[in-house]
Amino acid sequence: MKKILLILLLFTILVFAKSYSIGPMTQEIYINLDGTVDINETLSYSFNSGSFSEVYRTIPLSWQGAVFEILECQVYEDGKPINTRVDSIGNNKIELIGYSSWKNEVHDYTFSYKISHIIVCYEDVCDFYWKLKGTEWDKPFPSLKSKIYLPSNISKENYKAWGHGPSNGNVELFDNYAYYTASDIAGSQYVEARLAFPSELITDKSNTIIKNEMGLEKIINEELSFYENNDLSTYEEKEDSLIIFLLIFIWICGLISIYFIWKKYGKEPEINFDAKYYRELPNNYSPAVLGCLIDAINKKPRTNDIVACILDLAQKGYLKIKEVPAKKTWGIFGKDTHTIIIRTNKEDTNLLSFEKDLLTFLFKNKKEVDLDNKFKKYNSTNYSFFEEWKDNVKKHVEKYKFHNLEDAKTGKIYTLLVILIVTFLSLIISSISICLCPLVAMLIPFIVMFSIIFYFGLSKPFEKRTEKGALEYEQWMAFKRFLEDLTLMKEKPPSAVELWGHYLIYAVSLGVGEKVIKYINLEYPNNSPNWYISNNINTTFTMASFMALNTTMASISPSSSGSGGGFGSGGGFGGGGGGGGAR
Repeated sequence: MKKILLILLLFTILVFAKSYSIGPMTQEIYINLDGTVDINETLSYSFNSGSFSEVYRTIPLSWQGAVFEILECQVYEDGKPINTRVDSIGNNKIELIGYSSWKNEVHDYTFSYKISHIIVCYEDVCDFYWKLKGTEWDKPFPSLKSKIYLPSNISKENYKAWGHGPSNGNVELFDNYAYYTASDIAGSQYVEARLAFPSELITDKSNTIIKNEMGLEKIINEELSFYENNDLSTYEEKEDSLIIFLLIFIWICGLISIYFIWKKYGKEPEINFDAKYYRELPNNYSPAVLGCLIDAINKKPRTNDIVACILDLAQKGYLKIKEVPAKKTWGIFGKDTHTIIIRTNKEDTNLLSFEKDLLTFLFKNKKEVDLDNKFKKYNSTNYSFFEEWKDNVKKHVEKYKFHNLEDAKTGKIYTLLVILIVTFLSLIISSISICLCPLVAMLIPFIVMFSIIFYFGLSKPFEKRTEKGALEYEQWMAFKRFLEDLTLMKEKPPSAVELWGHYLIYAVSLGVGEKVIKYINLEYPNNSPNWYISNNINTTFTMASFMALNTTMASISPSSSGSGGGFGSGGGFGGGGGGGGAR
C-alpha cells in the first residue's frame, strides 16, 4: 500500500511541478480613422513553481474567408518592452511571443499589436466583430475588462454594440467607447464584441473590407437570430456530458467509500447516557481541559476557556477581580467599566504548569493589570503566547484519553488513499479527453485543488472521542442544559453563592456564563464571591466588563442589446480570438 501511495503522490507532483496562473485581463482597443485597429491586452502572470521562458499570444489571421494582417507588435513586461518575436503556425495563425526567464515571480504583460482588414465597411455602417478572448487559453481568467474606442467623437445613441459569450458578461455604451466586462471565464470560453457605427467615421477605407450594400439591418437581424437560437456551442455537448458524468461518478464512488471509512474510524462511539440534565459538575479539572474535550477537532482550549481559566485562578485565591469605571470617548462611546485583576500573595506551587504560565503572563511582575487595555487589540506577543499555551494544554490533556488518536490516524490514511486514487483516475480521464473536449482542460488544476480541499476538509470528522471522552462530553452538555434551565437552578440551597461562583467558571467555558451571573444576581443580591470586587455600591455581582472579555480577547487571533446590457447567446463568428499562456 505504501508503494502505491508513493507512486500516486509522485505522479501528482510530476504533473503539477510546473504551474502558473493568469490574473484579470484588461484591454484597450482603438479603431483608427484609416480602418486599422490597435489592440493592447494586459494580463498578470503568476509563475508559481518551475521555470518559464516564454509568454505567448496566439492570433488567428483569417476571418469569414478574408485574411487580415498584423502590422506592428510588441510584448511589454511591467510596462517595459522585452524581447519579442512572431512565429507562424500554419497558414492562418501566428504566435506573438515575449521571452526571458521567470521563476516564482509575478509580472504584468502587455501584448500590443495593430491589425488591418478586420473592419467590414458597408454603405451605412462599419462592422467591428472581434473576439476579445478566444477558446485556446491554457488557464481560466478571473475577469476581463475591455474598452473599445471609436475613431472619432460620437454619442452613445448613434452606434450599437453587442456581446457574446459568458452569461455574466455585460456591455455598456458611453460617448466615444463601449465597455465590455465578464468574470470567471473558462480557458475554452470565448468573449466576443461587435460594434456597428456610422461608415463615415472611417475616413480611409483602404485597410477595411468594403461591401457595397446596406449593413445595419443585416447585422441587427443576425444578432436577433443569435438570441432566438441558443443551440450554438463551442464544443460537442454530448462528449462533455459523458466526460463530466464519468468524473462525477468517480467522485461519488470516492465519497461513498470515505463515508464507510468514517463510519468505522471517525464516528463518535455510542454510549449509554440519555439523561437530559446533569445537576453536578461531571469533573473538577481545569476549564482549559474542558475546552479541549469540547473541541474534538483541534483538541485545544478556546477564547472563552482562557476567560474561564482566569476566573478559576480567582476562585482558587491567586487573584482578585475588580470592576472600575472606564473613561469613555467624549463621555458617550465605550464600555462603562474595565476589568482589573489583582495578584494575591498566594504561592503558585500547587498549580499545573499551564496555569502557572498563564498567571505569569497576565501579571509579568505587576500586582495589578487592566485586562481591557492588555487585550485591546491584536498583539503578536499575546498571540504567540496563547498559541504556545494552547499547545501545552493540549499535551497535558493527552493523559485523560479523551480522543481516539489511532482511529483518527487510520481513517485519515484510508481517506487520503481513496482521494489519491480518485484524483489519479480523474487525471487520466481528463488527459485523454482534452483532445476531444477542450472544456476538460480547465478541469485538471481544479481536480487537484478539490482533492487537497477534500482531504483536509474530510479529515476533520475523523477526529473523534473515546468512549470515556464521549461520556464526559455528554455529561457536560447535560450540565449545560441544567444551567440554562432557571427553574432547575433554583433548587440549589440559598447558601450556595460560592458553589455558584465555582459553577460560573465552567458556565463560561460552556458559553452560558451570562445566564449564570443573572441567576446569581437574582438569588443572591448584594452577595458576591470573595474574589470579586464590584464597581457598584450594592456590590451586585454583574461582572459586565469581564464577560465582555470574550469579545475583547477574540482580538488575540489575528449582461446584450444595441444599447448596452448583458451578453447574448450565439455569436462566435467574430475575428481574432486564439489563446495564450506561458511555457
